[in-house]
Amino acid sequence: MTAIDSYCNLYKTCTICKETKLIYEFSSCGNGRRRTYCKRCKEAKKLLPKQPNHHYYSYDVSSLVESDINVTRYTTKGKLIRYKVNRELAVAHIKGGVAGITSKTSIRRFYSRGEFKKMILKRDGYICVYCGKRKKRGLTIDHLVAKVNGGLSTFTNCVCACRKCNVAKDRLSITKYLKKTGLTCQDEIIVKEKEIVSKAFIPSLPVIIYQSPSIKS
Repeated sequence: MTAIDSYCNLYKTCTICKETKLIYEFSSCGNGRRRTYCKRCKEAKKLLPKQPNHHYYSYDVSSLVESDINVTRYTTKGKLIRYKVNRELAVAHIKGGVAGITSKTSIRRFYSRGEFKKMILKRDGYICVYCGKRKKRGLTIDHLVAKVNGGLSTFTNCVCACRKCNVAKDRLSITKYLKKTGLTCQDEIIVKEKEIVSKAFIPSLPVIIYQSPSIKS
């Protein structure tokens, strides 16, 4: 063993105070390893701010693998659910503002059904997008493209509607429903439809997800 080797084995630099000290000034952590901070800085370490255990959501759908995607979400009662969906459906959820990418094989659905409904009603100001009436009760979520026609529960496909308008629209397209309400001028129908569709926007997107033992990236 050379003198340099002996020196490296006998000394270590503390990551907190940055001082080089004898190896014995660092507590053992088993298997021949030593702490990265010296004994004197042990108490100082407790006062250091803890690094948050988090990472950022991604919304770049090109990063997803070309196979089924793992999904995690919480129910209204707080129960964690895990399941798989095809990539096309996962991408639709992400683009619709209700999910974010946590890894190349996984996404996280952000909201329970109850939370999603509250966000839609709040976004639309508790006003029915069809009749324009503000109501305190009886408001529902209407799918612009009906669920039976393949519509998803996303911000870009859902709007606030009173129960009467929702039932009347049923599975009709926006255009057919507007004609049903009595609009006959094609230009008026186009303007009204654009107005309704413009209300179906994404209010916000979460940036950071905080990790917990039950949710892995």
